[in-house]
Amino acid sequence: KRFPGRIEPMPMDLTNRALLDTFGQAWGNEPAHLLVNAASIAPEVSLQDDVFTTAWQKTLDTNVSAPLQMTRALLPGLAKGRGAVVNMTSVHVIGHSGSCVADSISQGALVHMTRVLAVEVGRIGVRVNAVASGWRIAQNKASAAQSASRADLHLGRTPLAQLARPEDVVGPILFLGSNAASHITGAVLPVDGGFTAR
Repeated sequence: KRFPGRIEPMPMDLTNRALLDTFGQAWGNEPAHLLVNAASIAPEVSLQDDVFTTAWQKTLDTNVSAPLQMTRALLPGLAKGRGAVVNMTSVHVIGHSGSCVADSISQGALVHMTRVLAVEVGRIGVRVNAVASGWRIAQNKASAAQSASRADLHLGRTPLAQLARPEDVVGPILFLGSNAASHITGAVLPVDGGFTAR
């Protein structure tokens, strides 16, 4: 049962294609107005690490295949609602940070997928864009400690001299999903404090 205007948490393994198909079938042709593909992982492994192959596959499954399959699963509803898809990517599509090889490559694939899908589904009234965010403020102490040095490096190259807060990213997502962006598709919007301007 759905409750309009309320948030309904639905824990889901986005790498499980059969589960995504089931979700899409359950949604059916009910109008969908905005799909935000925001799940991603960034394992800090290099090409020479023994675990690289495993990390590589898991990263592609999460960062590339999952957004593609989720978009495909909800496409009938998005078409009926003349909805929009916003894919969350990062400034790693511009430059590699040094240790997240799989993540950087997957983000590049996601950006290209955004443009390809914009052409593919534009004819049925669905828009597809991406938000490329800069380094965001860590939401827990463990991740903050683990990524402090990389965050400091990123901060030093950011003209606005501050990391993104969640609300800094939400606004652009809502814009791309709104009627104010009704003629925008295939675009990648940097939300990075000027990081990519250098």
